[in-house]
Amino acid sequence: MSIWLNQPYLQEAMLMKEGIIETLILENKALRSELGMLEVSFKVVQETMTHMDEEDRVAYSLILANEENDATEKDGEDDRINHDIKNCEANSHHGAPRAPVAEIADSPCKEHAHIAIPLRENNVHSCVSEAS
Repeated sequence: MSIWLNQPYLQEAMLMKEGIIETLILENKALRSELGMLEVSFKVVQETMTHMDEEDRVAYSLILANEENDATEKDGEDDRINHDIKNCEANSHHGAPRAPVAEIADSPCKEHAHIAIPLRENNVHSCVSEAS
């Protein structure tokens, strides 16, 4: 008699497990498809590298070296900017915290008007400008 009492529970559990199995099957198909696309891409890259002549290899090496150099320079510049900001804050003559640029731009205070107007006009919302 207890089997009949648990039958709705068993049916619900079976439906839930069937749903999980269907989801796993669909995910498996999607992963296999993605793997196939990656395999094709890898073969294209492999063929390209195989058919490169010496001039292409030198050009490719220079491009990679420049990208690495650019990344290193950007990291160095970011470190310098962060150091300058910390240095400015440490050497500040007043203890009042600095307001973020967005707060200054939105401030109705006349004290900040000479800063706020150009910020609103240029729609600038960062404290540090990007290097060109």
